[in-house]
Amino acid sequence: MSPYRRMGQKTSYFINSNTDTGEITYPGCEPVMLWYLSRHGARKPSDGEIVEMAVQLPAMQTSILNASMHGYGEMCDEDLDHLRNWTFGWTEEDHKLLMESGVKEQLELGERWGPRLPSLLGDPSRVQIRATYKQRTWASAKAFLTGVYGDTIDFPQNIVPAMLLSFYEFCPAYMDGVDSNNNTFIEKYKLMATQDYREMVAAVSRRVGLEMGTADVEMAWAMCRYEIAEFPDVLEHVSPWCALFSEEDLKILEFADDLKFYWKDGYGFDINWKMTQPLMAEMHKKFSQLKSGDSDTLPAYLYFGHSESTNNILAALGLYRDPSPLLASQWPTEDHEWKTSKILSFSHNLALVAMQCENTAEPLNILAFHQEKSVVIPACGEELCPLQKFLDSIQDIVEVDFDAVCKYDA
Repeated sequence: MSPYRRMGQKTSYFINSNTDTGEITYPGCEPVMLWYLSRHGARKPSDGEIVEMAVQLPAMQTSILNASMHGYGEMCDEDLDHLRNWTFGWTEEDHKLLMESGVKEQLELGERWGPRLPSLLGDPSRVQIRATYKQRTWASAKAFLTGVYGDTIDFPQNIVPAMLLSFYEFCPAYMDGVDSNNNTFIEKYKLMATQDYREMVAAVSRRVGLEMGTADVEMAWAMCRYEIAEFPDVLEHVSPWCALFSEEDLKILEFADDLKFYWKDGYGFDINWKMTQPLMAEMHKKFSQLKSGDSDTLPAYLYFGHSESTNNILAALGLYRDPSPLLASQWPTEDHEWKTSKILSFSHNLALVAMQCENTAEPLNILAFHQEKSVVIPACGEELCPLQKFLDSIQDIVEVDFDAVCKYDA
């Protein structure tokens, strides 16, 4: 059986990719513009995580191996050997840098999107690229373009205001009121207080022959999922830290991430989607230019950002909305929409393709894709969405007074 690879918001993109590179077509239509937004590829931990891991994980490794020597724990010899041979190699200089696997995620995305839309992506001089100043986003853009064109395309790396792709940094109502507010994570904490979660911690403790705390388990899981992100071929490279968990253990940890990001970046708070105004206004502007026949309209606009911009856009568009707020009490559930492993992985991507059509009520229409698969924008209700209907559906967000909604009184 293949090891469980759904690791919440730090899931490797490869398990979500769609390898069908067939040209995007729709009867009676031809593509005329692409608006594409992607999260950066798999990255290394933050400097803060690295400092903690460098101290705590080798100590945990030694304790587990000592416990097994004294006959405690249930880990097999092979897993113990993998753990014995493990070393921690990251330093603070690796802070959130794009992994080689993250480069590969983006390179292969480019290799697939090129053939899907050859008329839009054929000429690199007619493609606009935007990325933040962070290495992981501009390096992702560079890898994607190398995938499309077979060689490196030069592009200005930070020629737009940070507001466009890092709008959340300018929004105290989000940064202070949501992102760093413990109340945001109440449902995750409720899950951690349940019998099932405590039993998961106890099961991991039995497996390693040590009394593990919740923080220890989360640290081991963090390393497990970073290793799977770095070495996504799990049959070739075994993460010794993943061996501490059963599939059921990993599923409840994954649901904890669903709860965390539903409330932090999804439908938990209105500010999560209201603050996307700068990027939604940019999207609206590009499609409006196309509709007006503006000769300066380019065939493709590509944006590479961070989780706080790419996750929250999904909520702004009404995608993956559960009928009621996601709660700890719903565990065990597998039929909820907001599944971080599937929708918020590294390199998750949204493509809106404008189609010029004959025999439709309106000549310009939108096809939407997320994770390289066709999705229906809820406000449209059908796969091929009249462009004006789409623009009308996002008008409320375009008109948001960003400065006003982002004010925060603690």
